[in-house]
Amino acid sequence: MNINLFDLNSEHIGELDEAQLTALSSVFQENGIVDYSDERMNKSIIKVLLPIFIGDMNIVKSYTYRDELPLNLSTTVFLGKQDAWVSPEDHFGWAEHSLEPCEFQQFDSGHLFIREKEIRSKVIQKITEKLQRFCKEECDA
Repeated sequence: MNINLFDLNSEHIGELDEAQLTALSSVFQENGIVDYSDERMNKSIIKVLLPIFIGDMNIVKSYTYRDELPLNLSTTVFLGKQDAWVSPEDHFGWAEHSLEPCEFQQFDSGHLFIREKEIRSKVIQKITEKLQRFCKEECDA
């Protein structure tokens, strides 16, 4: 792809050529942002989605990490194996932020895996189990 997703800005949307729009369409589809096929993912749809996407990228670009002490609790990280935006290594870095074990739940999906009903059910089930275990431990303490 001839586009750096972090360099996109609203002023240059009109300058994107057909190949770049097609590449963006693929990224959006692979990560569950849109449900349209290539034929329906046209310039006007991309131009509507891009300002929203650019706003999200600006939040990511402006984030400044502050080193803090690790949490004293276990964590669970959910991730899509086909995520084109966040590498598995970045997800695995969450283990460094806890003194307790960090569990990784990987799904055969992209960045927005939570949109898939079956995966969403598994995530909700895992969160429910963790909360019940936490509540039980707190009540027994």
